[in-house]
Amino acid sequence: MLNIGIVESQEITRYALKALIREVYQGDINVLELDNLADLKSYLAKDPNAVIIVDPFSQCLEKQSDLLLMLREQNLKSQWLLFFSELNEQWLKQFLSNRISSFNIVFQNDKLEHIKEGISKTILKETYLAPWIKKKLEEHQDSILKVEQILTNAEREILKEIASGKMTKEIAAERSISAHTVITHRKNIFKKLGVSNVYDATRYAIRSGIITVNDYYI
Repeated sequence: MLNIGIVESQEITRYALKALIREVYQGDINVLELDNLADLKSYLAKDPNAVIIVDPFSQCLEKQSDLLLMLREQNLKSQWLLFFSELNEQWLKQFLSNRISSFNIVFQNDKLEHIKEGISKTILKETYLAPWIKKKLEEHQDSILKVEQILTNAEREILKEIASGKMTKEIAAERSISAHTVITHRKNIFKKLGVSNVYDATRYAIRSGIITVNDYYI
């Protein structure tokens, strides 16, 4: 008997997952819907070899990503599929740090064939990353290389200030340089990164580790 636990807030998504599981796996299965992280922990205690399908952005897992990762690290015999409804910079950093390399990953808006393949390979204890996440990882890595290799030290410092929400005059005063110099740095940074606004420049700053997501939201 194959035990599969699903952690997902949306009823329609849970229904679709159960239908897809039965479509790709013909053996005996027992699919259980889990309401929170505590239920998931208890479920794994009963069956360390269970298959887990979880959306890290489910309401019941809000702000518990570190605990979710820790639970995965404590249950290496289980097979996990992250079924993302969205993706943010914090999770991208987890991907790049290889902390979640033991997860298979698909997205809810992926092609049906990719979702089915992700479920099937997870059940078969094989690795799987949806094409979309592979592309995002390549873009993310490219962002880091651009910041590290293309920008000068001074430009990286100015990018940090810009991404932190500081205005031109404020940056100039703190660094004892003219506002014109800050504007020149800003133009050069945007040109080198191939961006046209602060939002896109900030994404580069977050991805490269110049600032954290928390710094940005502050």
